[in-house]
Amino acid sequence: MHLEKVPGINWQGRQITAVMILRDGPLSNESVVFPPTLHLLHLAKIASINTQMAIGADLKRLFESLEVAGVPWDQLSDDQMSGYIERTLLAEYNLSKRSIARHCSSIQGMYSQLSQSGFTDKNFKYSFNYQNKNGENEEGLSRYPDNPKPKRKYINDPLFETLLEHASETSGFLRARNELILELGHKLGLRSFEVTHSRNLIVNDLKDLLSLSKKTNRLSISLTIFGKRKKYRDVNVPPELLEKISEFIAEYSTDIQGNNLICAKDGSILSPSFASRLFKTVRDAALPKLKSKLNKLRKQDDAPYTISWNSVQLLTFHCLRHTYATNLVTYCDENNIDPCSYLPDQLGHTKSKTTKQYINCQATIYNRDKGRSRYSLEDQNLE
Repeated sequence: MHLEKVPGINWQGRQITAVMILRDGPLSNESVVFPPTLHLLHLAKIASINTQMAIGADLKRLFESLEVAGVPWDQLSDDQMSGYIERTLLAEYNLSKRSIARHCSSIQGMYSQLSQSGFTDKNFKYSFNYQNKNGENEEGLSRYPDNPKPKRKYINDPLFETLLEHASETSGFLRARNELILELGHKLGLRSFEVTHSRNLIVNDLKDLLSLSKKTNRLSISLTIFGKRKKYRDVNVPPELLEKISEFIAEYSTDIQGNNLICAKDGSILSPSFASRLFKTVRDAALPKLKSKLNKLRKQDDAPYTISWNSVQLLTFHCLRHTYATNLVTYCDENNIDPCSYLPDQLGHTKSKTTKQYINCQATIYNRDKGRSRYSLEDQNLE
């Protein structure tokens, strides 16, 4: 990989120079290393070319290591980060403690900016532990704050319906597909990459399941999803989502090539970040109407729990999964099901504290815990 300066970019009446990270060899569609390049384009608006080159060099080194190791850039774990620092930055490049800290700051900045812009659902917050040149242990922690609490990510039905209205500017396949992508996050809790993964939502499998549900008069089906950590889980598809999937297949499956329910119009596989980028586009297009909806809700005495205007502007596709998890706690309450067992099965959680945060969030939303302060519209400024 190498850094390439791109001068003469017009931005707000002035010309700026940006830095790109390119793979070596002849130029092609695969030459640009997109995640770090997108971050560097953002920096070009506010940082000097020397700063961009320094940060670009740090990110180039990281992505070279990731490609050699075969690690997806948005799945970097604490252990992998520690190994990268110890084996690459320290052992291979002999960087000082100060240089390693700067390098880590460059990485943190990229992940933070990409998550805020909706390019990834992951809010990158890692810790690392490595041995320095003297054999002493060094520990570090991302300076970025924890993810916002689930209650600030909750999308109630009026807000979700407003988002659906802006799924696409055109009718037909693209609009129906985009609406279904949002529904898969909201009513099934799928992650962005799970929606478009080639192993998930296979049309022929779905047809068989739909046929079986009709024969047995079952209102819902169980669907196997390939997810995080390369593990499978079975999720229960609610009747309303099952009906929408059935309608989508009936109307569009014969018009597209391929065998994935969520795909491009020519049947090709969409990128793992497609759902995240779609959500950001939909959210931004819907902002004026979302603000109007919030103003109406704050005047209603019986309005459902609603997040603030500031939180609305920060919503991502992953917030649909948070909403689904919170609503699933309500479903468990209504059907006498233990959420500590049901949520991990449906969402693929491995830590009990993850489930408990949704139980607490649901209690806050329905004001069941009087000791918890309720986050409501009353103290919000929508101007």
